[in-house]
Amino acid sequence: MVPNACEYYIEDFLADGIIKLGKVINNFNLIRTIRIEKMRGIEHDEHPRKYVIDEKGFTIFNKEPIKM
Repeated sequence: MVPNACEYYIEDFLADGIIKLGKVINNFNLIRTIRIEKMRGIEHDEHPRKYVIDEKGFTIFNKEPIKM
């Protein structure tokens, strides 16, 4: 079951931080996204950011906006 925008899980309320991974398709290209939905105690950017996992490891492109 996929939650609606108004549904929350109790774990989301109890957790100090929630990081969501997602996907966007743009011009037939798959773009993997990461977004900090919640992080208690620190200021954070809530915009989705592109990431890649390759031979160098996990890289987040925090300066590039996602074009949808």
